[in-house]
Amino acid sequence: MSTEVYLAVVEDPALWDTTGQVLVRYLEPDERPLDRLIDPIVAGIGETEGVWDLLLWHEATQRAFYSENTAG
Repeated sequence: MSTEVYLAVVEDPALWDTTGQVLVRYLEPDERPLDRLIDPIVAGIGETEGVWDLLLWHEATQRAFYSENTAG
């Protein structure tokens, strides 16, 4: 079993004018973001439960922004 740990931060909804938190994942050069993260383990935070869907990918800064999927 392998576990992927992501370099990411979870930001407050007020920064994004959203109703839920936003997970910002920092990608390696030439890496492409996944469309969905499930219970991602985030460096420094630990497990971040839930399903997170890709909201925006900012290629210039290699950052992927995910919103928590609250459906279901």
